[in-house]
Amino acid sequence: MLYTLKMEAGGKVDKRQLLLLELLSPDYLMLEVPSELLPASATLACDDPAVFISPSTLEFKSPSAEVSVRLLARPQSSLSLAIRFSFGQSLLVPVYFSQLPAAKLYSAGANDNCQLGFQNTSPDIEVESSPMKCTSIPLEVSYQGTFTTLSAGEKHVLAVTKDGQVVVWGSNESGQLCIDEVQSSTSVPRPVAGLERVWQVACGQTHSVILTYENKVYSCGCGQKGRLGHGSEEPLRQPMVIKELLGYRLAKVAAGYCTSFFLDIEGKLLSCGNYSLGALGHSHSQSLPTLIPDLPPIHQVSSGKAHTGCVDFDGTVHLFGDPSDGRLGSPNPRSEVTAAGLGNERARAVYCGGAHTHILTESLEVYSFGCNKKGQLGLTRSDFQ
Repeated sequence: MLYTLKMEAGGKVDKRQLLLLELLSPDYLMLEVPSELLPASATLACDDPAVFISPSTLEFKSPSAEVSVRLLARPQSSLSLAIRFSFGQSLLVPVYFSQLPAAKLYSAGANDNCQLGFQNTSPDIEVESSPMKCTSIPLEVSYQGTFTTLSAGEKHVLAVTKDGQVVVWGSNESGQLCIDEVQSSTSVPRPVAGLERVWQVACGQTHSVILTYENKVYSCGCGQKGRLGHGSEEPLRQPMVIKELLGYRLAKVAAGYCTSFFLDIEGKLLSCGNYSLGALGHSHSQSLPTLIPDLPPIHQVSSGKAHTGCVDFDGTVHLFGDPSDGRLGSPNPRSEVTAAGLGNERARAVYCGGAHTHILTESLEVYSFGCNKKGQLGLTRSDFQ
């Protein structure tokens, strides 16, 4: 799939279009340079930490009006991109990718199903291998690989390593760990065989969704209300490809309490699973991935227990589902949050919790609203804000 960014005079790109970059990798980006810029130098400068070539500057001089660049989400070693011009010449350009350095992973909270990823080693406990029930102190999750991203469900976790391998821990009662074993849980992070070059994972309450670089989506776990996207409610203890999505170029996956979402590179958002008071985006449950109607092109999505939020290319947040507790910022089952409600800034991302919502703006400010009974909004007041 080729996407086109048209440069304005001065070598600038519309910031709205830069949001596409988060969807592109590992696809192609076509830069079109206006003829008035030639043969002068044209520059694409990107200082947005949400995109993959951040911070970076691509500079090129060419009598050609087109260059094609291959974007890699997590390059293993190369720090340069080959730019090939239409008349046959090529040029190597240095690029700085936004990659997190190797870091340790810590977890805290309830551990009744081993979802924290470690065993108890306290000298006060006679049997060292017995899982700790909970901890308020973050403890390190020990694993030989480096994690780049992860997702946590109610009682299980899927993580992705730097080399694209899936590592799992926690409850496996419904097969959500992608491990076809009868054991109810695992407290030690363990890799999943058969899943390679994984790009993203998403955990629901008792199900999991996996997106690979090869543009295949797998799902496993509880299948009630069709949340696995296979057209049935049968549970799966081994990940299975969702055939209904093979014709799409997917960029992201997300999972709510009992829902699954699939975002393609053109901004189309599909979902399956339980109706969940409208959080699915449809008027009834769906057992196959189905396009959500009446949405503009979307670039990010998040779903909670009974509400869902997504951000379009213009930076407007679209919310739908259960409006109680103010989680939608409105008493209506569908609402929008525009720049006017965010200090005249566009939204970068939205994050949905059980009954509350956070919005991240372009200037990295955070707005929150919804239920605040446990202080989850990070505010000093408990009313809607």
